[in-house]
Amino acid sequence: MQEITGLINLELKGETVDKKATIDRLKHLVNKDTIALAQVDPIVGDIEYNYNKAKLYIEWANELKLGAIVFPELFLMGYPVFD
Repeated sequence: MQEITGLINLELKGETVDKKATIDRLKHLVNKDTIALAQVDPIVGDIEYNYNKAKLYIEWANELKLGAIVFPELFLMGYPVFD
């Protein structure tokens, strides 16, 4: 899933990614019982950015037909590390 993370980060920056080719390459690795862990760094307090990032991950998960995707605690708010 690290490949997906890199491509989603490029997509967030507005760069073009070959989503279909990547999905086709990865489909044989996952099925409806696969649970993906989204290991992503939120920006503290930037709810809109974090939401858009989560939305992209969910779209990719739907394309891959994953069973579920799990985000870190308080991802949308951006959990302060030493809080």
